[in-house]
Amino acid sequence: MTKKDMAVVVSRALALYPLCWIFSEITYIPTVLFSLTHHTSHQSVLAARDYFSDMDVLSLALRVFRSVTLLGVAFWLYFCGSSMQRYFWRNGDAAEDSGAAGSGKLSLAE
Repeated sequence: MTKKDMAVVVSRALALYPLCWIFSEITYIPTVLFSLTHHTSHQSVLAARDYFSDMDVLSLALRVFRSVTLLGVAFWLYFCGSSMQRYFWRNGDAAEDSGAAGSGKLSLAE
């Protein structure tokens, strides 16, 4: 397995963590929506603002923002294998990557 292949596999494996976190965040959205509709339907005409409604709106906005951000991180990790390889092996392995010092393959024996 070459270093580039290993970097691609590792970056794609790391992309699974934000995807699982997104799934966890999305499962809470129906609960927040239900709470928001409950608090807005029982809101008093005399009260200009309701604490619980504001809290639910903020919670929903933060969950959506967190999910979108994590989706961006997951896409970046999924498609950044070659840039990770350049970052981690940029200085010492330049000769090896060009083929002058070796094959550039990694094995368990190394």
